[in-house]
Amino acid sequence: MIRAAAAKFAAQPPVEVRNQARVHLWYQDHFGYAIEPLTDCRDSIAGFAARTHAVGVRLSDRDDIEICAPFGLENIFGLRLVPNPRHHNRDTHANKSLRCKELWPEIDVEPWPGFSVLDKAGASEDWPALLAMIRRAFAFMEGRIDPPSSLHRLNAAALAKKARDEICLLARSDEQVVGCVFCRPQADHLYIGKMAVEPHRQGQGIGRWLMISAEDQARWLGLPAIELETRIELTENHAAFARMGFTPTGQTSHPGYDRPTSITMRKSL
Repeated sequence: MIRAAAAKFAAQPPVEVRNQARVHLWYQDHFGYAIEPLTDCRDSIAGFAARTHAVGVRLSDRDDIEICAPFGLENIFGLRLVPNPRHHNRDTHANKSLRCKELWPEIDVEPWPGFSVLDKAGASEDWPALLAMIRRAFAFMEGRIDPPSSLHRLNAAALAKKARDEICLLARSDEQVVGCVFCRPQADHLYIGKMAVEPHRQGQGIGRWLMISAEDQARWLGLPAIELETRIELTENHAAFARMGFTPTGQTSHPGYDRPTSITMRKSL
């Protein structure tokens, strides 16, 4: 089919015919790791090596131009080549960066991060290992927050159920989970919870990419904002989320407390 289609088109501009529905059948042999079957064209576009390139255009039956841009168009107009660490596409991004720089020397290229993000947790996930990582990330809260974290009541089986009921995004490095975030769709926002980064990997941009991936999920669900709660005592978290674009919208109290124990923060998309 590819060869037959190639014979129908002139050499320029290049036209390639690809059957995206079959990608998962050969992907592991070609790239060295498996991916889930693609569900539609948008799912395929969202997996491109660069977020900047993740744009599709088609002519509708009404003769309108339809644009699919799961990560928006800002990077194109801002002349930024931004990686998309959804899959292990480091080499592809590097090759595309060199070619783009030759064509457009003025563009800025963001390097590939040392991890992949947006691997959704599956049934075979090592839940005890993931729970242990979250506990290490949350250990700094011990003795600082009152009441204690609900993490103390969470076991591996409950974590697996939480991942089934919500959207669990993982950051992986060398096949090890180094970060996670759980997302729960609400009526007018995507709620962000249990965001954790392996302590010795903090400061490497993992949290930033987890939050970017959560924002992507909200946009794909048609939700206008993301929201989270952070404890009153953790002022450094308040500052970190503010740098990410969150603003305080209210305070809540845990059952049995007559004072605020958490701050609600929201970011419009």
